[in-house]
Amino acid sequence: MKTLLDADYITRDDKAVVRLFYKDSGKGRYVEEITDFEPYFYMIPEDRDRGGVDALKERLMHEKVVRIEEKEMTDLNKKITALKVIAKHPKYVPELRELNVPGLKEVREADIPFAHRCLINSGLIPMENAEDAGLRIAAVDIETYNAHGEPKAERDPAVVIS
Repeated sequence: MKTLLDADYITRDDKAVVRLFYKDSGKGRYVEEITDFEPYFYMIPEDRDRGGVDALKERLMHEKVVRIEEKEMTDLNKKITALKVIAKHPKYVPELRELNVPGLKEVREADIPFAHRCLINSGLIPMENAEDAGLRIAAVDIETYNAHGEPKAERDPAVVIS
């Protein structure tokens, strides 16, 4: 049984390669590489009619964009058209999400780190089966909301525990 310890990405030949770091009770530690996962995020057009969607797609075409796909999605129980913007490299996503493009209502999911996005899409769960791989030590991190500096338990809620 293998346990996923961590994930990151490197650049090889101008292409992003996701590395998955595993521990296996039989093989020890090893790395798997994913070479075909593409960085993407969504842009929501202001006008949902055909003309508005097409105009936004045309404005978004950029030398750092591989392609743009239309996706029908549900947003607050309403069907919307979202544009899935696939970038040539993860390093271009921050620049692309900041483009000031007429006809753009909002940008979504552009802040998800590339390797994490790969894990989410693939359904891989880090540290699953950790006991079977002989891992017995864990770290805990608690993030709190604190608008006043040093957090205090009585006023500042925990927002993430990992």
